[in-house]
Amino acid sequence: MTRGTIVAAAFAAQLFVPAMARCADEPNELGDRIVAFCKEHRGKRVGNGQCTAMVTAALLAAGAKPHGWGDRRTPPRRGEFNWGKLVFTVERNGADFKTTGKLQDIRPGDVLQFQNVQLEGFTDFGTYTAQAQHHSAIVFGVDKDEGILKIYQQNFNGRKGVTSDRIRPADLQTGRLSFYRPLPATTRPREE
Repeated sequence: MTRGTIVAAAFAAQLFVPAMARCADEPNELGDRIVAFCKEHRGKRVGNGQCTAMVTAALLAAGAKPHGWGDRRTPPRRGEFNWGKLVFTVERNGADFKTTGKLQDIRPGDVLQFQNVQLEGFTDFGTYTAQAQHHSAIVFGVDKDEGILKIYQQNFNGRKGVTSDRIRPADLQTGRLSFYRPLPATTRPREE
């Protein structure tokens, strides 16, 4: 092998090995790609700054269907978006506290839909209250032991950029929290 061949091989390795390493580090699951979009846009305004603009952009960028498609076997209630397959709901009306599915089934990349929600609870810094009549967010972390979800959201508390926050579904005082698993753009639900 000549010196020129060795130099050319070394140069080519410098070009292609980092590219292959980047490919290995890139998210390959739909949920990971959704979360990566939100992380990349944290602090930035997505679209018109509305919560649904961020969620729709993240789903489309990741190769998922935007709202409205969903799983026909689990249609949303009137006035709610359907972001995919319904995974978990928690609902409270007065003393009635009802869940469908399991909190443990929620994964990063799932979409959280708030409907007439009021949350009240405790944090490390004291008490909190949060309200959302109609709001959408994306889950990026799940602490199953503490029952805490980390979310990315936009247009909450007057902030039009993407922010992160934590919620505890058990702190729901009124309303409904629905968690949807986005569907790949090429997948259609089976008819039953």
